[in-house]
Amino acid sequence: HSPSVEAMLVSMGSGATSNSYGDYEEAGCLMVVGSDASSNHPVIAIRLRKAVDERGTKLIVVNPRRIGMCDYADIWLRERPGTDVALFSGLAQVILDEGLWDERFVASRTEGFEAWRAAVAAYTPEATERITGVPAEDIRRAARLYARPPFSGSCLLWGMGITQHINGTANAHALLNLALLTGQLGRPGSGISPLR
Repeated sequence: HSPSVEAMLVSMGSGATSNSYGDYEEAGCLMVVGSDASSNHPVIAIRLRKAVDERGTKLIVVNPRRIGMCDYADIWLRERPGTDVALFSGLAQVILDEGLWDERFVASRTEGFEAWRAAVAAYTPEATERITGVPAEDIRRAARLYARPPFSGSCLLWGMGITQHINGTANAHALLNLALLTGQLGRPGSGISPLR
């Protein structure tokens, strides 16, 4: 997970997870990226399923292969391997276009926003679909759900399915940018969790 640590140190100043396991059960949306939590993190997977079954938490799974958590998912984004940055940029572009981002959080807690915004501008849902193979409407639905969950916040969890690539650090940066864009940090039921 060194790509996660490197990206988190640059973006956040710390390589530590920002939330507790309890936040998973309080979240309105869980996005699980590049991790087969049921096989690799069974205690976490139990908490994720509990949130979905008992609280109605929405679940987005981002994985090119079908995993057990897909059975609980509201949305399964099945991107082509190696297209993760494009997918996360496409999600960000929807959030920007639809005004779903947290302007106050971005203004007070981030740097370089305009340059980053220009960099993701080309990733419309249709352009992202051509690159990733994920349908544009699924990209829109996932972006809306992550940015504006039905209650509480959103937790973003990722595993080595996105870090064990030559561009693993870029993948982690792209995920962190989603959390920063939407202000999904520093409050109950939200946060970032690299599953190590």
